[in-house]
Amino acid sequence: MAEREAALGMIDDVALGAGASFGTDKAYNAWRFTQALKDRHLVPHVALRSEFGWGGVKIVPPPGYEASQRCRKRIEDIFGWVKTVGGLAKTKFRGLPRVAPGFDLVVAAYNLVRLPKRLASGVQP
Repeated sequence: MAEREAALGMIDDVALGAGASFGTDKAYNAWRFTQALKDRHLVPHVALRSEFGWGGVKIVPPPGYEASQRCRKRIEDIFGWVKTVGGLAKTKFRGLPRVAPGFDLVVAAYNLVRLPKRLASGVQP
């Protein structure tokens, strides 16, 4: 619950226009959180726990939900690689000043791993 409240606080600090979408993972799939987003005139794209709601009623996601989930997948892949291959699932260090250089190094390594594939596809790095 504290994470959802912190997210709402961060949303309030950023100037978002009415109708902007906000994508989150399953942990944010709570009525109060989605209602708070709607009260701020934002479109919630919260990952569904299941395609059926209470009483077996099929949930219809908002327009743009599928695109939001594809973008989320690309971002989650990076963090998954950083945690498993990069070894940052459980770091030995605590505190941002000590963890940040290692994180930067692992993300740079991830970019080097991706670089040949991006160059082959013709996408500029």
